[in-house]
Amino acid sequence: MKFKILFLSALLIMLLTQKAFGVVNQPPSRELKVQVDDAALYVRIVGNLESRNVLIGINGGPGQSSHYMVSLEQLASKDFAVVTYDQRGTGRSTTPSGGYTLLDHVADIEAIRKAIGAEKVHIMGHSWGGIVAMFYATVHPQMVSSIMLMGSGPPSKKMSLPGQAKLAQRIRQLMQLGIIPKSLPPNISELLEAIDGLQQGRDMAGIELNGAPEFLVGSTVEAGARDKSPELILDEMNRLSQAGTRFFITPPLFDLAAIAPVWKRVNQDTTRVIPTVLLLKSLGMARYIARNVSHTFIPDTLIDRIQNAPDKVRECLDIASETIRALKKEGFGGVLIATIGWEDKLPEILKRI
Repeated sequence: MKFKILFLSALLIMLLTQKAFGVVNQPPSRELKVQVDDAALYVRIVGNLESRNVLIGINGGPGQSSHYMVSLEQLASKDFAVVTYDQRGTGRSTTPSGGYTLLDHVADIEAIRKAIGAEKVHIMGHSWGGIVAMFYATVHPQMVSSIMLMGSGPPSKKMSLPGQAKLAQRIRQLMQLGIIPKSLPPNISELLEAIDGLQQGRDMAGIELNGAPEFLVGSTVEAGARDKSPELILDEMNRLSQAGTRFFITPPLFDLAAIAPVWKRVNQDTTRVIPTVLLLKSLGMARYIARNVSHTFIPDTLIDRIQNAPDKVRECLDIASETIRALKKEGFGGVLIATIGWEDKLPEILKRI
């Protein structure tokens, strides 16, 4: 079975063209709930399902609702239907008692396809949604007319790590040979130069301002990534620091040993490293990140803790609190807590630290 792989630019051009020319009379939306085992999925439909062109949009995450996918509905017409849905455990869909594997997500899409009566569907997946789309197409190739991927990646860590490791090694070699410059990419350099000019009281055209704003410039850095050498990370941090960056935010951190090769070699008097503490919401979420997110390491012992805990939500909160306390003891000046919808849990976590 051959699939059509459509470039995202075509989709964006369609959306922008419709907006530019003021397309009106968008078909009304419909909503339904699709039951899959003990999860009830919220599904939103715009357009004509009886047409042969039905698009299912799969949002990124995991852990995010489909609210930002509504712009796809501009494509809907009497000849085209757009279907979006909140993935299990997010948004207006209910949380299952268990089951967040990729095959569970594949089963959700298949249940939606059957519920809307579409013989075949086009699939657009953004980020994590692209991985789900690829798995669905692998399991149900006869049901897929085309696939569109936006900002997605390989469907497994095993497939992505070798390529990333070779790329990192090659970049270091080319930098050493002087073929790739060690300077920052033009867009980052221009941004930092603009910030520096504003702090000196000039706008981007060089015109003097009435006063000078102050900025505290930060950047993300893949400290703790298993597929990127500490030397490459430190080199990137040094270049950004020399250009005015004063703090760095890491990917989600669950093991202090993963960041130690970078953290111990940073000049902490001039550069601050702010670890991200991600609130795990379930055993399935922890397992998926451990298997598929290359820049985040979750130890097996931590996954076992969640699996064996009678109250998994409380165990996840315990893990976050313990991580923050350990980082504070290690000497980090602060953390970024990524709640992903668990903002209401913050007071409880803060009380524990």
